[in-house]
Amino acid sequence: MNTALYWAFSDALEKVLLPICPEEYDVIVEAKYMGIISFIDLDAPSYCRVVGILRDFFGQVLPGESELNDAKWVWDNVGEPMVKRDNRYAPP
Repeated sequence: MNTALYWAFSDALEKVLLPICPEEYDVIVEAKYMGIISFIDLDAPSYCRVVGILRDFFGQVLPGESELNDAKWVWDNVGEPMVKRDNRYAPP
């Protein structure tokens, strides 16, 4: 993933998760400045909560919202496929 996409996704996570679930946000971005965003250290309930929040948020992003299109692309093409393979995820 290129740097612009990384930072667009990172900024979107901050916008969405920090106000709602700051503890989970801190875990996810613990190594952000080393170029790492990771959901691996979240327990199953926190992981499922964050996934639900991000699905709701990115599901509402419409084409043309330029500051969020790159972040939505990352979620749709990188994040979402990884969620479906993670054993912590329990489909609704």
